[in-house]
Amino acid sequence: AADNTRHAVTFDCYHDDRTLDRLGFGEEYFARHGIPATHLLSRDNDWFQYPDLPAALEAMRAAASDAGRVLAYGSSMGAYAAVRFADAVGATAALALSPQYSVDPAKAPFERRWGQDQRRLRFLPALDGPIRSHVRPVIAYDPSSTDRLHADLIARDTPVQRLRLPFAGHPVG
Repeated sequence: AADNTRHAVTFDCYHDDRTLDRLGFGEEYFARHGIPATHLLSRDNDWFQYPDLPAALEAMRAAASDAGRVLAYGSSMGAYAAVRFADAVGATAALALSPQYSVDPAKAPFERRWGQDQRRLRFLPALDGPIRSHVRPVIAYDPSSTDRLHADLIARDTPVQRLRLPFAGHPVG
Protein backbone atom coordinates (compact mmCIF):
# COMPACT_ATOMS: atom_id res chain seq x y z
CA ALA A 1 0.00 0.00 0.00
CA ALA A 2 1.19 3.48 -0.80
CA ASP A 3 2.34 5.71 2.05
CA ASN A 4 0.53 8.98 1.42
CA THR A 5 2.21 10.75 4.33
CA ARG A 6 5.36 11.21 2.26
CA HIS A 7 6.22 11.92 -1.35
CA ALA A 8 9.48 12.02 -3.31
CA VAL A 9 10.12 14.59 -6.01
CA THR A 10 13.10 13.58 -8.14
CA PHE A 11 15.14 15.37 -10.75
CA ASP A 12 16.88 13.73 -13.68
CA CYS A 13 20.63 13.31 -13.65
CA TYR A 14 22.95 13.99 -16.57
CA HIS A 15 22.46 11.24 -19.17
CA ASP A 16 23.11 10.16 -22.73
CA ASP A 17 19.62 8.72 -23.30
CA ARG A 18 17.73 11.33 -25.34
CA THR A 19 14.31 9.74 -24.88
CA LEU A 20 11.68 10.44 -22.27
CA ASP A 21 10.57 6.80 -22.46
CA ARG A 22 12.54 5.73 -19.39
CA LEU A 23 12.23 5.58 -15.64
CA GLY A 24 12.71 8.62 -13.45
CA PHE A 25 15.56 8.93 -10.99
CA GLY A 26 14.93 6.44 -8.17
CA GLU A 27 11.54 5.47 -9.62
CA GLU A 28 11.96 1.71 -9.10
CA TYR A 29 13.08 2.18 -5.50
CA PHE A 30 10.20 4.44 -4.53
CA ALA A 31 7.64 2.19 -6.28
CA ARG A 32 9.04 -0.94 -4.60
CA HIS A 33 8.73 0.74 -1.19
CA GLY A 34 5.25 2.16 -1.76
CA ILE A 35 6.40 5.77 -1.65
CA PRO A 36 4.52 8.04 -4.05
CA ALA A 37 6.90 9.95 -6.28
CA THR A 38 6.90 12.48 -9.05
CA HIS A 39 9.84 12.51 -11.48
CA LEU A 40 11.07 15.32 -13.68
CA LEU A 41 12.86 13.93 -16.74
CA SER A 42 14.79 15.93 -19.28
CA ARG A 43 15.49 14.99 -22.87
CA ASP A 44 18.59 17.13 -22.98
CA ASN A 45 21.20 18.03 -20.41
CA ASP A 46 20.10 21.64 -20.16
CA TRP A 47 20.48 21.93 -16.37
CA PHE A 48 16.76 22.67 -16.08
CA GLN A 49 17.10 26.00 -17.87
CA TYR A 50 13.64 25.87 -19.47
CA PRO A 51 11.24 28.84 -19.61
CA ASP A 52 8.35 26.51 -18.71
CA LEU A 53 10.12 24.97 -15.70
CA PRO A 54 8.15 27.03 -13.13
CA ALA A 55 4.93 25.43 -14.42
CA ALA A 56 6.47 21.96 -14.14
CA LEU A 57 7.65 22.69 -10.60
CA GLU A 58 4.17 23.88 -9.66
CA ALA A 59 2.68 20.64 -11.06
CA MET A 60 5.17 18.65 -8.97
CA ARG A 61 4.23 20.68 -5.90
CA ALA A 62 0.54 20.00 -6.52
CA ALA A 63 1.19 16.25 -6.94
CA ALA A 64 2.87 16.15 -3.54
CA SER A 65 0.56 18.60 -1.75
CA ASP A 66 -1.27 15.98 0.34
CA ALA A 67 1.93 14.59 1.83
CA GLY A 68 3.25 15.84 5.15
CA ARG A 69 6.83 15.08 4.13
CA VAL A 70 8.20 15.84 0.68
CA LEU A 71 11.74 14.90 -0.34
CA ALA A 72 13.50 16.67 -3.22
CA TYR A 73 16.10 14.20 -4.50
CA GLY A 74 18.67 14.05 -7.27
CA SER A 75 22.23 13.30 -8.32
CA SER A 76 24.70 15.68 -10.02
CA MET A 77 22.58 17.76 -12.43
CA GLY A 78 19.49 16.43 -10.63
CA ALA A 79 21.00 17.35 -7.26
CA TYR A 80 21.55 20.86 -8.59
CA ALA A 81 17.79 21.00 -9.18
CA ALA A 82 16.83 19.25 -5.90
CA VAL A 83 18.65 21.92 -3.89
CA ARG A 84 17.80 24.88 -6.10
CA PHE A 85 14.08 24.08 -6.50
CA ALA A 86 13.28 22.45 -3.14
CA ASP A 87 11.06 25.36 -2.09
CA ALA A 88 9.29 25.49 -5.45
CA VAL A 89 8.16 21.84 -5.13
CA GLY A 90 7.16 22.22 -1.48
CA ALA A 91 9.96 20.03 -0.14
CA THR A 92 10.36 19.52 3.59
CA ALA A 93 13.76 17.86 3.01
CA ALA A 94 16.33 17.59 0.22
CA LEU A 95 18.95 14.93 -0.50
CA ALA A 96 21.50 15.93 -3.11
CA LEU A 97 24.20 13.53 -4.31
CA SER A 98 27.18 15.40 -5.78
CA PRO A 99 25.24 18.62 -6.36
CA GLN A 100 26.55 21.27 -8.68
CA TYR A 101 26.05 24.90 -7.73
CA SER A 102 25.98 25.89 -11.39
CA VAL A 103 27.80 25.02 -14.58
CA ASP A 104 27.63 28.65 -15.69
CA PRO A 105 31.31 29.68 -16.09
CA ALA A 106 30.45 33.09 -14.61
CA LYS A 107 29.31 31.39 -11.37
CA ALA A 108 31.62 28.36 -11.25
CA PRO A 109 34.74 29.23 -13.27
CA PHE A 110 36.53 26.14 -11.89
CA GLU A 111 33.99 23.77 -13.49
CA ARG A 112 35.37 22.16 -16.65
CA ARG A 113 33.49 18.83 -16.82
CA TRP A 114 30.58 20.00 -18.95
CA GLY A 115 32.28 22.46 -21.31
CA GLN A 116 30.09 21.70 -24.31
CA ASP A 117 26.95 22.35 -22.26
CA GLN A 118 28.45 25.49 -20.71
CA ARG A 119 29.04 26.97 -24.17
CA ARG A 120 25.59 26.10 -25.51
CA LEU A 121 23.32 26.92 -22.56
CA ARG A 122 21.63 30.22 -21.90
CA PHE A 123 21.24 30.47 -18.14
CA LEU A 124 17.92 32.00 -17.19
CA PRO A 125 18.32 34.44 -14.28
CA ALA A 126 14.98 33.44 -12.78
CA LEU A 127 16.17 29.81 -12.53
CA ASP A 128 19.85 30.19 -11.69
CA GLY A 129 20.28 32.93 -9.09
CA PRO A 130 21.36 32.49 -5.47
CA ILE A 131 19.84 29.48 -3.72
CA ARG A 132 17.14 30.31 -1.20
CA SER A 133 15.76 27.32 0.66
CA HIS A 134 13.58 26.80 3.72
CA VAL A 135 14.95 23.27 4.08
CA ARG A 136 18.51 22.45 5.07
CA PRO A 137 19.60 20.16 2.22
CA VAL A 138 21.78 17.16 2.94
CA ILE A 139 24.53 17.27 0.35
CA ALA A 140 26.66 14.17 -0.16
CA TYR A 141 29.87 14.79 -2.07
CA ASP A 142 33.51 13.85 -2.48
CA PRO A 143 35.56 16.57 -0.74
CA SER A 144 38.67 15.52 -2.68
CA SER A 145 37.05 16.52 -5.99
CA THR A 146 35.74 19.63 -7.70
CA ASP A 147 32.42 18.86 -6.01
CA ARG A 148 33.81 20.39 -2.79
CA LEU A 149 33.91 23.78 -4.51
CA HIS A 150 30.27 23.38 -5.53
CA ALA A 151 29.34 22.37 -1.96
CA ASP A 152 31.08 25.48 -0.65
CA LEU A 153 29.12 27.71 -3.03
CA ILE A 154 25.82 26.06 -2.09
CA ALA A 155 26.63 26.47 1.62
CA ARG A 156 27.43 30.15 0.99
CA ASP A 157 23.84 30.66 -0.21
CA THR A 158 21.88 28.43 2.17
CA PRO A 159 22.56 26.34 5.28
CA VAL A 160 23.35 22.71 4.43
CA GLN A 161 24.21 19.48 6.17
CA ARG A 162 27.38 18.08 4.61
CA LEU A 163 27.95 14.38 4.13
CA ARG A 164 31.58 14.13 3.05
CA LEU A 165 32.47 10.90 1.24
CA PRO A 166 36.22 11.11 0.51
CA PHE A 167 37.38 9.47 -2.72
CA ALA A 168 33.85 8.40 -3.68
CA GLY A 169 34.13 10.22 -7.01
CA HIS A 170 31.38 11.81 -9.03
CA PRO A 171 28.63 11.04 -8.55
CA VAL A 172 28.95 9.71 -5.02
CA GLY A 173 25.90 7.45 -5.39
